[in-house]
Amino acid sequence: NGIHWDIRIKRDSDEFGLENVARYPKWGIDGIIFGMCASDNRLGDSIARIASQSMPIVAVDIRDQPALDGRRHGMSFINTDANSVGSEAAWFFLRRGGYRSFGYVPDPRERSWSTLRGDAFGSALRKEGFDCATYQHPSLVRENTRHFKKWIRGLRKPAAIFVACDDQALTVIEMCNAMKLAVPRDVSILGVDDDAVLC
Repeated sequence: NGIHWDIRIKRDSDEFGLENVARYPKWGIDGIIFGMCASDNRLGDSIARIASQSMPIVAVDIRDQPALDGRRHGMSFINTDANSVGSEAAWFFLRRGGYRSFGYVPDPRERSWSTLRGDAFGSALRKEGFDCATYQHPSLVRENTRHFKKWIRGLRKPAAIFVACDDQALTVIEMCNAMKLAVPRDVSILGVDDDAVLC
């Protein structure tokens, strides 16, 4: 439409903190498109501050935020169908067959869509008579591998692992490689997002 966009990308929760959000109008920001980069309760004050401003807002995968739910104008929500994502992931593996165990690795930031994806994945598998082991130990990061290694060793091979997002799936692949587990022969991994670079 001939509009010149000046997009500023904020990548972490510190940049989305209350002090910075309060400055948005002074910085000439006309609107905000955002998703959660930390657990919902951590950024509640920032979200409430944004909701109180008149600028248009697009909230991506934001749930249970009364400050946003109460806005009457200039508010749009985009929510992924986490249940369908999890269910389709289960059928992705079930159609291939031959797996002796299934696992789910959630997003490390405990976002609601990650929990919903994992629940739907496990539910679809249970309906077909299979169990699903969910990684529930400390957040899976490259510096914290002991619990993950124990968890993945406990899965009968070949194992099928659904991972909440591509970024986390890359970490799982790196750890499997470090453990000399062949991907996909020993462990088949499915991420979500189709991030071209990570894939």
